[in-house]
Amino acid sequence: MAMEQESLQEYLDKQQGVTQPGFVVDDDRKAEWALRKLAVVKAQQGAVKTEAEEQIQVIEQWENEQVERLNKDVEYFTSMLIGYVKTKRANDPKFKTLKLPHGKIGFRKQQPKWQFSEDAIDRLKQAGYTELIRIKEELDKAKIKKRFAIAGDGTGIAVDKDTGEVFPFIVVEQQEDKPIVEAN
Repeated sequence: MAMEQESLQEYLDKQQGVTQPGFVVDDDRKAEWALRKLAVVKAQQGAVKTEAEEQIQVIEQWENEQVERLNKDVEYFTSMLIGYVKTKRANDPKFKTLKLPHGKIGFRKQQPKWQFSEDAIDRLKQAGYTELIRIKEELDKAKIKKRFAIAGDGTGIAVDKDTGEVFPFIVVEQQEDKPIVEAN
């Protein structure tokens, strides 16, 4: 009977005592082990993601082919029905809708489509119709961050660097340092 071969990872785990219950990273050697394990897990995640993306591409290609084929059928039957309702309208100018067991065909009134030239805003301004022009206002946050500082009293309220004027409606929330873990 052949003995099972132990993997390098299993051997290293035993050597560093990580298979024991209650394992805690409390020195650099164990932190290095945890980073190595993390790198392996992230590589596995990448492999799973790659495989999933490949399968998704195959399925999307199949879906696109099927939908394209079915769209041709939709266009065919729709064009036949539109031809029929146009004939009905030609014979009866008051014809609007024909309701049938599997749907309805007919005509629906549409709103007029308004089109505006690119210089419409300027022309309306020149003609004095400024009330017809909407102006969107928004904060320039980058400029605000350059112009204001955070009050030194711990409140986080913004203060104009030049004048010292306090702006209590702008509050800056300090963030704690975020721990990072990067495995190579």
